Amino acid sequence: MIWVLLFILIFAGNNSLYLVPNFDKHMKNHVENRAEIKKFQSLLKDNYKQKKTFHRAHQGFIKEFKTQNVSRTTTREEFEVLFTDIMIQRKRLQQSDAQTKLASTNYITVGEWKAIIAAAQKDIAKVIKQQKKEKKRQENIFQNLNSTIRQSIKDEIKRQRALAASNRLKESFFSIIDSYNAYITNTNSIIFSYQTTKEQLVEVATQANQLRKELHLAISDMHFEMAESTNPREFKKIIRLINKLY
Repeated sequence: MIWVLLFILIFAGNNSLYLVPNFDKHMKNHVENRAEIKKFQSLLKDNYKQKKTFHRAHQGFIKEFKTQNVSRTTTREEFEVLFTDIMIQRKRLQQSDAQTKLASTNYITVGEWKAIIAAAQKDIAKVIKQQKKEKKRQENIFQNLNSTIRQSIKDEIKRQRALAASNRLKESFFSIIDSYNAYITNTNSIIFSYQTTKEQLVEVATQANQLRKELHLAISDMHFEMAESTNPREFKKIIRLINKLY
């Protein structure tokens, strides 16, 4: 369960430290004090608005990244500006998430919180199923990527260089998930803890942001390595596959 939800935390656009699917529904079913529910829902409403705002910004980021990625003239500085801008906006959402999570104990008891987590298991199972499909899709992209490189790049030296770059990207892409999974497991799955502290939430956000940065750098490195190893036609075919990872 944790692995898949961490995948969402690290890579999804409209993500949150609140990783309980259908949280609002389960809160209504398991928090007895209706007045407290109403008070907390006002906080959730503001948080959801920020999520929508960030989601729109993230969709714009993906669109612009893909445009930059298929251009052989894009510079590292242009990628960096794009990554920095979306990270600033992501941190705003993370601050809202942290404030909402910390405030939840003012309205929800520890028993009610446990009941919410237990009730959400079926929803979490659906998310796990979806994310397993997503991981399989991404694995297939890497298979297609290597196949396209072998078929498209005629020069042997450049072809081997491109394959090596593709394999490095694949290793980085999936090792990021594994390393973060180990981190959370070793800290007792703090995302689902009732007594999560501000320091813990800051640590989670910091770790996740670092991993996002590493992923973006790995993909942009792939861009420049492909530009050196391909002609314009070969480059476009390969980069379009890489863009499918986002």
